[in-house]
Amino acid sequence: MLEFHPISSGARPDVPELEFRTNAGPFTAITGVWQANNEGLVADSELLGDVFACGGITTSSKGTYTGTLRIGTAGAAALVFLANKNLTAGFAANIDSISGCVKLWKLGSGVVLGEYRTTILTQYAYRIAVVFGGGSVSVFFGGGTAPVFNVSGAGGAGEYLGLNAWNGKVVFQDVEYSVSAVLPNPGYNSNAAAPWTPVGGTWAETAVGMRGTTPAGADVFLLSASQTTVSFVYEADLVVGTEGGAAALCFRFTAEADAGYCASIDQRADVVKLWRRADSAVLGTYSTEIGIRLHHLKVVAAGNAIDVYVDDKAEAVVHATDNTRAQDGFAGLNAFNGTAVFQNVYFHGANNN
Repeated sequence: MLEFHPISSGARPDVPELEFRTNAGPFTAITGVWQANNEGLVADSELLGDVFACGGITTSSKGTYTGTLRIGTAGAAALVFLANKNLTAGFAANIDSISGCVKLWKLGSGVVLGEYRTTILTQYAYRIAVVFGGGSVSVFFGGGTAPVFNVSGAGGAGEYLGLNAWNGKVVFQDVEYSVSAVLPNPGYNSNAAAPWTPVGGTWAETAVGMRGTTPAGADVFLLSASQTTVSFVYEADLVVGTEGGAAALCFRFTAEADAGYCASIDQRADVVKLWRRADSAVLGTYSTEIGIRLHHLKVVAAGNAIDVYVDDKAEAVVHATDNTRAQDGFAGLNAFNGTAVFQNVYFHGANNN
């Protein structure tokens, strides 16, 4: 549950931001000093009281928000959620080394809504998670699968995520949001059959998901042993980590990854796109800002009919009918022109044998 790491004497601005592993960025400082180093995102709130940084994504009214928090000197660190953009209203779930507790409190008023008494040591990493939806919040601590407390009647103030530090230096790492109101396991979550086979690029499981890295201007693929059937639902959380990049869910693919379909989010063109791998033909697009932030993508296929949904919209944003490719084949992931991270990759109605 606990891991000791010495906190660096100072954050270094020359360390790549990818050292801070998150799918909810980029984080922007509202108050205080925030910089990434090789340990994560470091907040310095010494003599400043509470300081905040706002995440780069907006959320639905439900979801799961997790992170690893480490307090360097006596103080507190928190995950902020269901907040307004300037983080003056909303909720914060924190660890407090002075009071010795995990607690949920309201931004602005400071009213404590729930509390779990436990020793919080400085210089140790603690995993904290909040699952929220329907006016209720469950707080998990230390990697446990049962909440340390639940709160009901907790209506949010907005759709923003954030981070909070108080009274010193704090390190945040592996900060992740999922639209699923189910506590995820640490690491890459998927019900797809192993092994996953790379076709180009570099693929690695990380604490926030499966990361694909490509050469400049290149498409790379990672294929599961799962084979999609005539009708299925395929969904995941995707983050394009590079300007001008793209990330996609692949289905009905050949083992060589030279034919099949891709449903992608394209950061350069700001579109959701359905396209064929064999000839790069575009079957449909939907214009929306992609940015470097999390999107939930879902493919619903029924025979030759293919629907693509984004960010839990009730209606499909792309609909196409195409019979140029067989209705079986492998499911997989695709990254283009940089880095992409995939999390909570799930198949429904797929053949996982």
